[in-house]
Amino acid sequence: MSQVTQNKGIYLIKLIDLIQGVPGTQKIFVKTFGCSHNISDSEFMMGQLADYGYEITENPQEADLVLVNSCTVKNPSQDAFVKYFENLDKKLTPI
Repeated sequence: MSQVTQNKGIYLIKLIDLIQGVPGTQKIFVKTFGCSHNISDSEFMMGQLADYGYEITENPQEADLVLVNSCTVKNPSQDAFVKYFENLDKKLTPI
């Protein structure tokens, strides 16, 4: 009986690993810097990602991917973008 339980556990672990690697099953956090055009672009990207099955999260700590959309035309947006990544780098584990 323990052999069957062990095999089921191994199968479950392999299935979870397989599912986590399937595109469209991960959580994505989207951060936007810049003007209303950047915000619109991010909303469009989130809609596309959701249509492909990705879950959009508001918490970067629970995300599998952090997507950052920034304007590099305006210096304040670019500065905020760099500072955000410096702070985020301290909180998250890189892949």
